[in-house]
Amino acid sequence: MDAFSENDDDFVGEVHVAELYVELQCFSEAVRWFEKSWNTYYKTPDWVSRYIYSLMKTNALNRAIEIMNECIKLKTNDIQEENAVQCNENWTESEKASYIKQLEDDKQEYENFINMISNGFVPPLKFSTSLSSSCYLFGCSRHNHPEFNG
Repeated sequence: MDAFSENDDDFVGEVHVAELYVELQCFSEAVRWFEKSWNTYYKTPDWVSRYIYSLMKTNALNRAIEIMNECIKLKTNDIQEENAVQCNENWTESEKASYIKQLEDDKQEYENFINMISNGFVPPLKFSTSLSSSCYLFGCSRHNHPEFNG
């Protein structure tokens, strides 16, 4: 893990490194990497839940509550802003309602994280590959891995 360099052209980002540390149960390191990205990453429940989880694992409950409250406030502001947006041919009432519902669902998730984690919930790692740029065991042109001919 120490081989990751933030200056590397292919650096995946602080949140991704933090999530790897969570998987390794190195919660202090995870918190350090989550903190580095806190002011630059868009807040989503999937990674924020893992940040809160790491904080709780390092007995930093007050910081976990701060993070939760900040995210709730952000979602509340997003909901208010979206309610003020006028619909048109590019943004329909249905799309607006669906987006507001998603924002409300996210807000409710944030409100429940600490209680859920306290009751044993372990936020899962959300993982997906990039079809156009990531390395694969077979057929990676970047690392000259041959195609699978099994």
